[in-house]
Order: sequence, then C-alpha cells, then structure tokens
Amino acid sequence: MFNLNENLTDANWAKRLDRQFASQAYGNAKKLFNKVTDTFNKTYVAEDDIWRIASFQKELNVLKKAFPNRSIDELEKEAANIIRNTFPTYNLVPLGARELRKVPIFGNFYSFHSERFRNTIETYKRGWYEINSNNKVLMQRGFDRLAGKLTYGAFGTTAVSAASRNLLGVTEEDDRNYKNLY
Repeated sequence: MFNLNENLTDANWAKRLDRQFASQAYGNAKKLFNKVTDTFNKTYVAEDDIWRIASFQKELNVLKKAFPNRSIDELEKEAANIIRNTFPTYNLVPLGARELRKVPIFGNFYSFHSERFRNTIETYKRGWYEINSNNKVLMQRGFDRLAGKLTYGAFGTTAVSAASRNLLGVTEEDDRNYKNLY
C-alpha cells in the first residue's frame, strides 16, 4: 500500500513505485505472450497431428489392399513406420544437426531442413522399394509416391515462387536483383 507521509521523507519512493509498476507490467505481458505462444504451438501441433493421422490411414488402407492376409497389428506398425520416415519427426534429428542450431549462420530452423532432407531420402527409398515389390498395389503406391515427390520437387518451389512474385507485384528482374544482393 502506498503511504504518502512515509514516501515524502524517502527520496527513492518514485523509483520504487516505478520498479514495482514495471515489474507488474512485465509479468503481465510475459504471461500474455506465453499464453499466445502456447495457443499457437498447440494449433500447430494439432494441424500436424491431423495430417499424420490422415496419412497414416491412407498408408494403412494401401497396406490392407496389398497384404489382405496380414494382421492389422502388423499393418499398423508398417504404416506407422512409413509415416515416421516420410514426415518430420524431430526426435530423429541427429545430435550434430541439433547442435548446428546454436551456430548463428545456420539459424533456429536447421532441424526442419535436416528432417526435410531425411524425409525426401526416405520417400525415394520407400517409393523404390514399393515399385520393386512385385505387388501391384504397392507398385502403384510407389509410382504415385515418386510422381508426387518428383513433381513437387521439380515444380513446387518454382510455382510457389512465381505465385508469390505475382501476388506481391515483384518482377523477375526485381527478384534477380534481390538475389544478387547476397
């Protein structure tokens, strides 16, 4: 409680009051920031989970058609393994790649790039395995998997780049000039 008589005799009362206010304001802002950040994180994880679940179901359905006599437990394990290897799974990022986050030139998102690279390799390996399986259902899945990956890899970034330039009114010349700044 603020006591005027007590504080008039103390020259530092304004500084103490200012520190108390700043501390409370900082504490409240920090709580709000943490709440907003937590909400965004939960939303991101939920979206990631939805895609994983949908993809797991798709892989499971393909495996059921390809191997109708296998147990559901065995098929679920195989579908889970496919998702684990073809979707980002950050606990699989090697220690060296995780440590690179601490180096300023690599930045905080090095784990993402590491996982993207691992997922790309695993997707190609899985597609190749499926194509060479002599199982018509798996062979078709392998062709679809590789066609999707190759199409996105070859044209996806180009299409996104062109769409972004058009949306923002950036010419190809402006884009080249920007890239030459570095």
